[in-house]
Amino acid sequence: MNPRYFIDTIYLSNVKKKTKPCKKEIIKQIKKYNKPEIDICEKIKKIPYYFCFFSPILEYNLLDRVDSYIIVSREKLIPFHDFFKKINKNEKIVHILSSYRHLVEGIQKLNTIGILYGNYESIGFNYQNQPIMFNFERNQTKIQYLPIEVHIISFLTKTNNKSLSISNIREICDNFLSKTPSYEPNEVKKCVNIFSYLVNKPSNDIIEDMKIRMNTWDLYGIAMLYFSLLETIPDRENILFFEEILKKSLSIDPSMRMSIDDVISSMNMFSLEFTS
Repeated sequence: MNPRYFIDTIYLSNVKKKTKPCKKEIIKQIKKYNKPEIDICEKIKKIPYYFCFFSPILEYNLLDRVDSYIIVSREKLIPFHDFFKKINKNEKIVHILSSYRHLVEGIQKLNTIGILYGNYESIGFNYQNQPIMFNFERNQTKIQYLPIEVHIISFLTKTNNKSLSISNIREICDNFLSKTPSYEPNEVKKCVNIFSYLVNKPSNDIIEDMKIRMNTWDLYGIAMLYFSLLETIPDRENILFFEEILKKSLSIDPSMRMSIDDVISSMNMFSLEFTS
């Protein structure tokens, strides 16, 4: 059974706003029961106005007791890349800026309850053209959206190494940069220098060090997603400041990445310049 299979539209409900009533379409989806995801969704539903940023599992019913498949109700969303394919260049720029800011605010809300999102390809647009995060299953993140700290942790976990040598670090940096389109191969040396302090450190200490800037990991993944969008716009001189925000969020050095507050502050400044 395909857990991504949407079976049909269940109902249309009027969502009354102060402006005008809108219709929100709810669909049913068959998927494998995943308790960690259910638990995360329950936490998210306690966030005030969570529905402006997230589409958690609203309710579910057990489909069978053998394979533990469930039917869940979700808001119907337009897939992220499909949304940007249907609009022209000027609309694309406006929606890139507004949707990025909206997602960063959503990430900030998740951080306050200790949740790392990670599923950056599970973002869609609702009936109000706002980006919504859904699918809160763990371990679904594609490798290109992960910062180098995760690669270091993964290397230690897979190899069972008690520590790292300088050649280990060079190997990790080389593999990381070769799969990351926003970096140049000549940055391997810089990467090795940044993480050379890890040489001969106990693996447990290294892992704890790598988790210190975990609150930048979602910003990194979202920045990678939007950087690929910018590459589809040939003439983007008027949004170079936004491109710089993304690059700072994609820094190899975790200590040099922008915080969520810094990003929001920079986007506020950029919005004033962009609209003036």
